[in-house]
Amino acid sequence: MPIVRTKFADKYIEELGGTGKFEYKDILVWHVELVNIFDSEIGEGTKIASFVEIGGSKIGSSCKIECGAFIPHGSVIEDKVFIGPNVSLTNDRYPNLLVNEWKVEPVTIKYGARIGSHSVIVSGVTIGEEAIIGSGSVVTDDIPARATAYGNPARIKGYDRVRDKVEKLLDKNKAVAMSEFATELRKIFDEV
Repeated sequence: MPIVRTKFADKYIEELGGTGKFEYKDILVWHVELVNIFDSEIGEGTKIASFVEIGGSKIGSSCKIECGAFIPHGSVIEDKVFIGPNVSLTNDRYPNLLVNEWKVEPVTIKYGARIGSHSVIVSGVTIGEEAIIGSGSVVTDDIPARATAYGNPARIKGYDRVRDKVEKLLDKNKAVAMSEFATELRKIFDEV
């Protein structure tokens, strides 16, 4: 269900009387009068700090979006994603006000990714599952799952090697890979 800024403000004033936080379907917005959320879908359990703008985007469940984040039209953020303070996503790689046509190139941030403060994610980029983007990065290319990337432009500096090594070991022995032990081990990785 799309959430519109005016509905937030009305409910905030009506039910909370200025307590500083707002909850709607398990969505927690701190200082709703200081955020701008419109035409967006936001999943349950998501927490949104002050001075955030989210427009025409889809945000998953159990995400955390810190203060000053900008999430433009078309952006897709999957479940359990962390967006640090002052992170900016873009949706137009070559903005030009001299032409009438505009093509949205949305950013996609996959499950469990973490984006460090003051990072910029350029339009059309996909950040893979459980990837980590270091603070102050400018991400111009896709980042694969479980990669760690940082810099300007962001470059891959490493991977979540433990999980990958365990999966490779399990792939070498199909009997172990199908065992109850392997199933429990994967559950542990999924919870982290």
